[in-house]
Amino acid sequence: GSAYPWPDSRPTLPPSFAEDRGGALWIGHTASNKLMRIDPKEFLRSGGTSGVERKGADRRVFVRRVRVSGDDRLWLGYGNHGVVFAMGASGLAGKEASFGTYLFLNSEMESMLTTPMGDPSIEDLLIDHGNNVWIAMARGGLAHLMAEQQAVRRLYNVDNSPLPSRFLHTLALTQDGTLWIGTDRGAVRLTVDSEAANKGFSSVRIYPNPVRPGYQGAITIDGLKEGTVVKVADMGGTLARELLSNGGRAIWDGRNGLGEPVGSGVYLLFLSDREGKVTSVEKVVIVR
Repeated sequence: GSAYPWPDSRPTLPPSFAEDRGGALWIGHTASNKLMRIDPKEFLRSGGTSGVERKGADRRVFVRRVRVSGDDRLWLGYGNHGVVFAMGASGLAGKEASFGTYLFLNSEMESMLTTPMGDPSIEDLLIDHGNNVWIAMARGGLAHLMAEQQAVRRLYNVDNSPLPSRFLHTLALTQDGTLWIGTDRGAVRLTVDSEAANKGFSSVRIYPNPVRPGYQGAITIDGLKEGTVVKVADMGGTLARELLSNGGRAIWDGRNGLGEPVGSGVYLLFLSDREGKVTSVEKVVIVR
């Protein structure tokens, strides 16, 4: 293939790339506070001389990671200043991006953001199948952010998780919802509560099924469509719980809407798409 010079000064660290729904390429430039949007067709047609928009991402720090989520949000991870997002990445052509507030909202998180030598703390940023954000930090561990609530859901470190080290470097997510975390002492995996959404309900999986006496964990429903509504009812038709899938996965804790464990029996899971049309009915057996 052809090689093209950088539109701006050469980056000091390897840049981060992301593609939005419209096919535009977003680049976080690590030598400046600039965020570049490239129209691939125009850029290639002009030999790299046009099709580039430069957007001011932040006046203080460089952009460490750029990601675009499944709902078309543009996410930026700054070195040691948190993360921000802009809605509708594919609609930002010719416009200045308007970013939300930083999402590191508590003192515990802020204390993790700065290394003793002032080096960038954010090493990697990943969006899971449910459009939630995972942050790997150079020290301190792994952060799970809830995009819709704009809040920190959980912090994982060497004290409360199997992480073998405080120094995290890379993240990778498989289609079945396994998050791989690369550290300076090896890799570890974590099963997240989302997986890639399916186009239908032909491959729905429920586990464990049956739920045997003494089991205290969650019941996982995989193979769902994006935004599936799961209504759990007993054989008499009484609604026990209503769930919403996270990507292609829904998690039921085996409790009713009042937070009480449901009794032994066969429970029907009515699955419906965004329009409310029932497209599948599954069963799970619970033995207390």
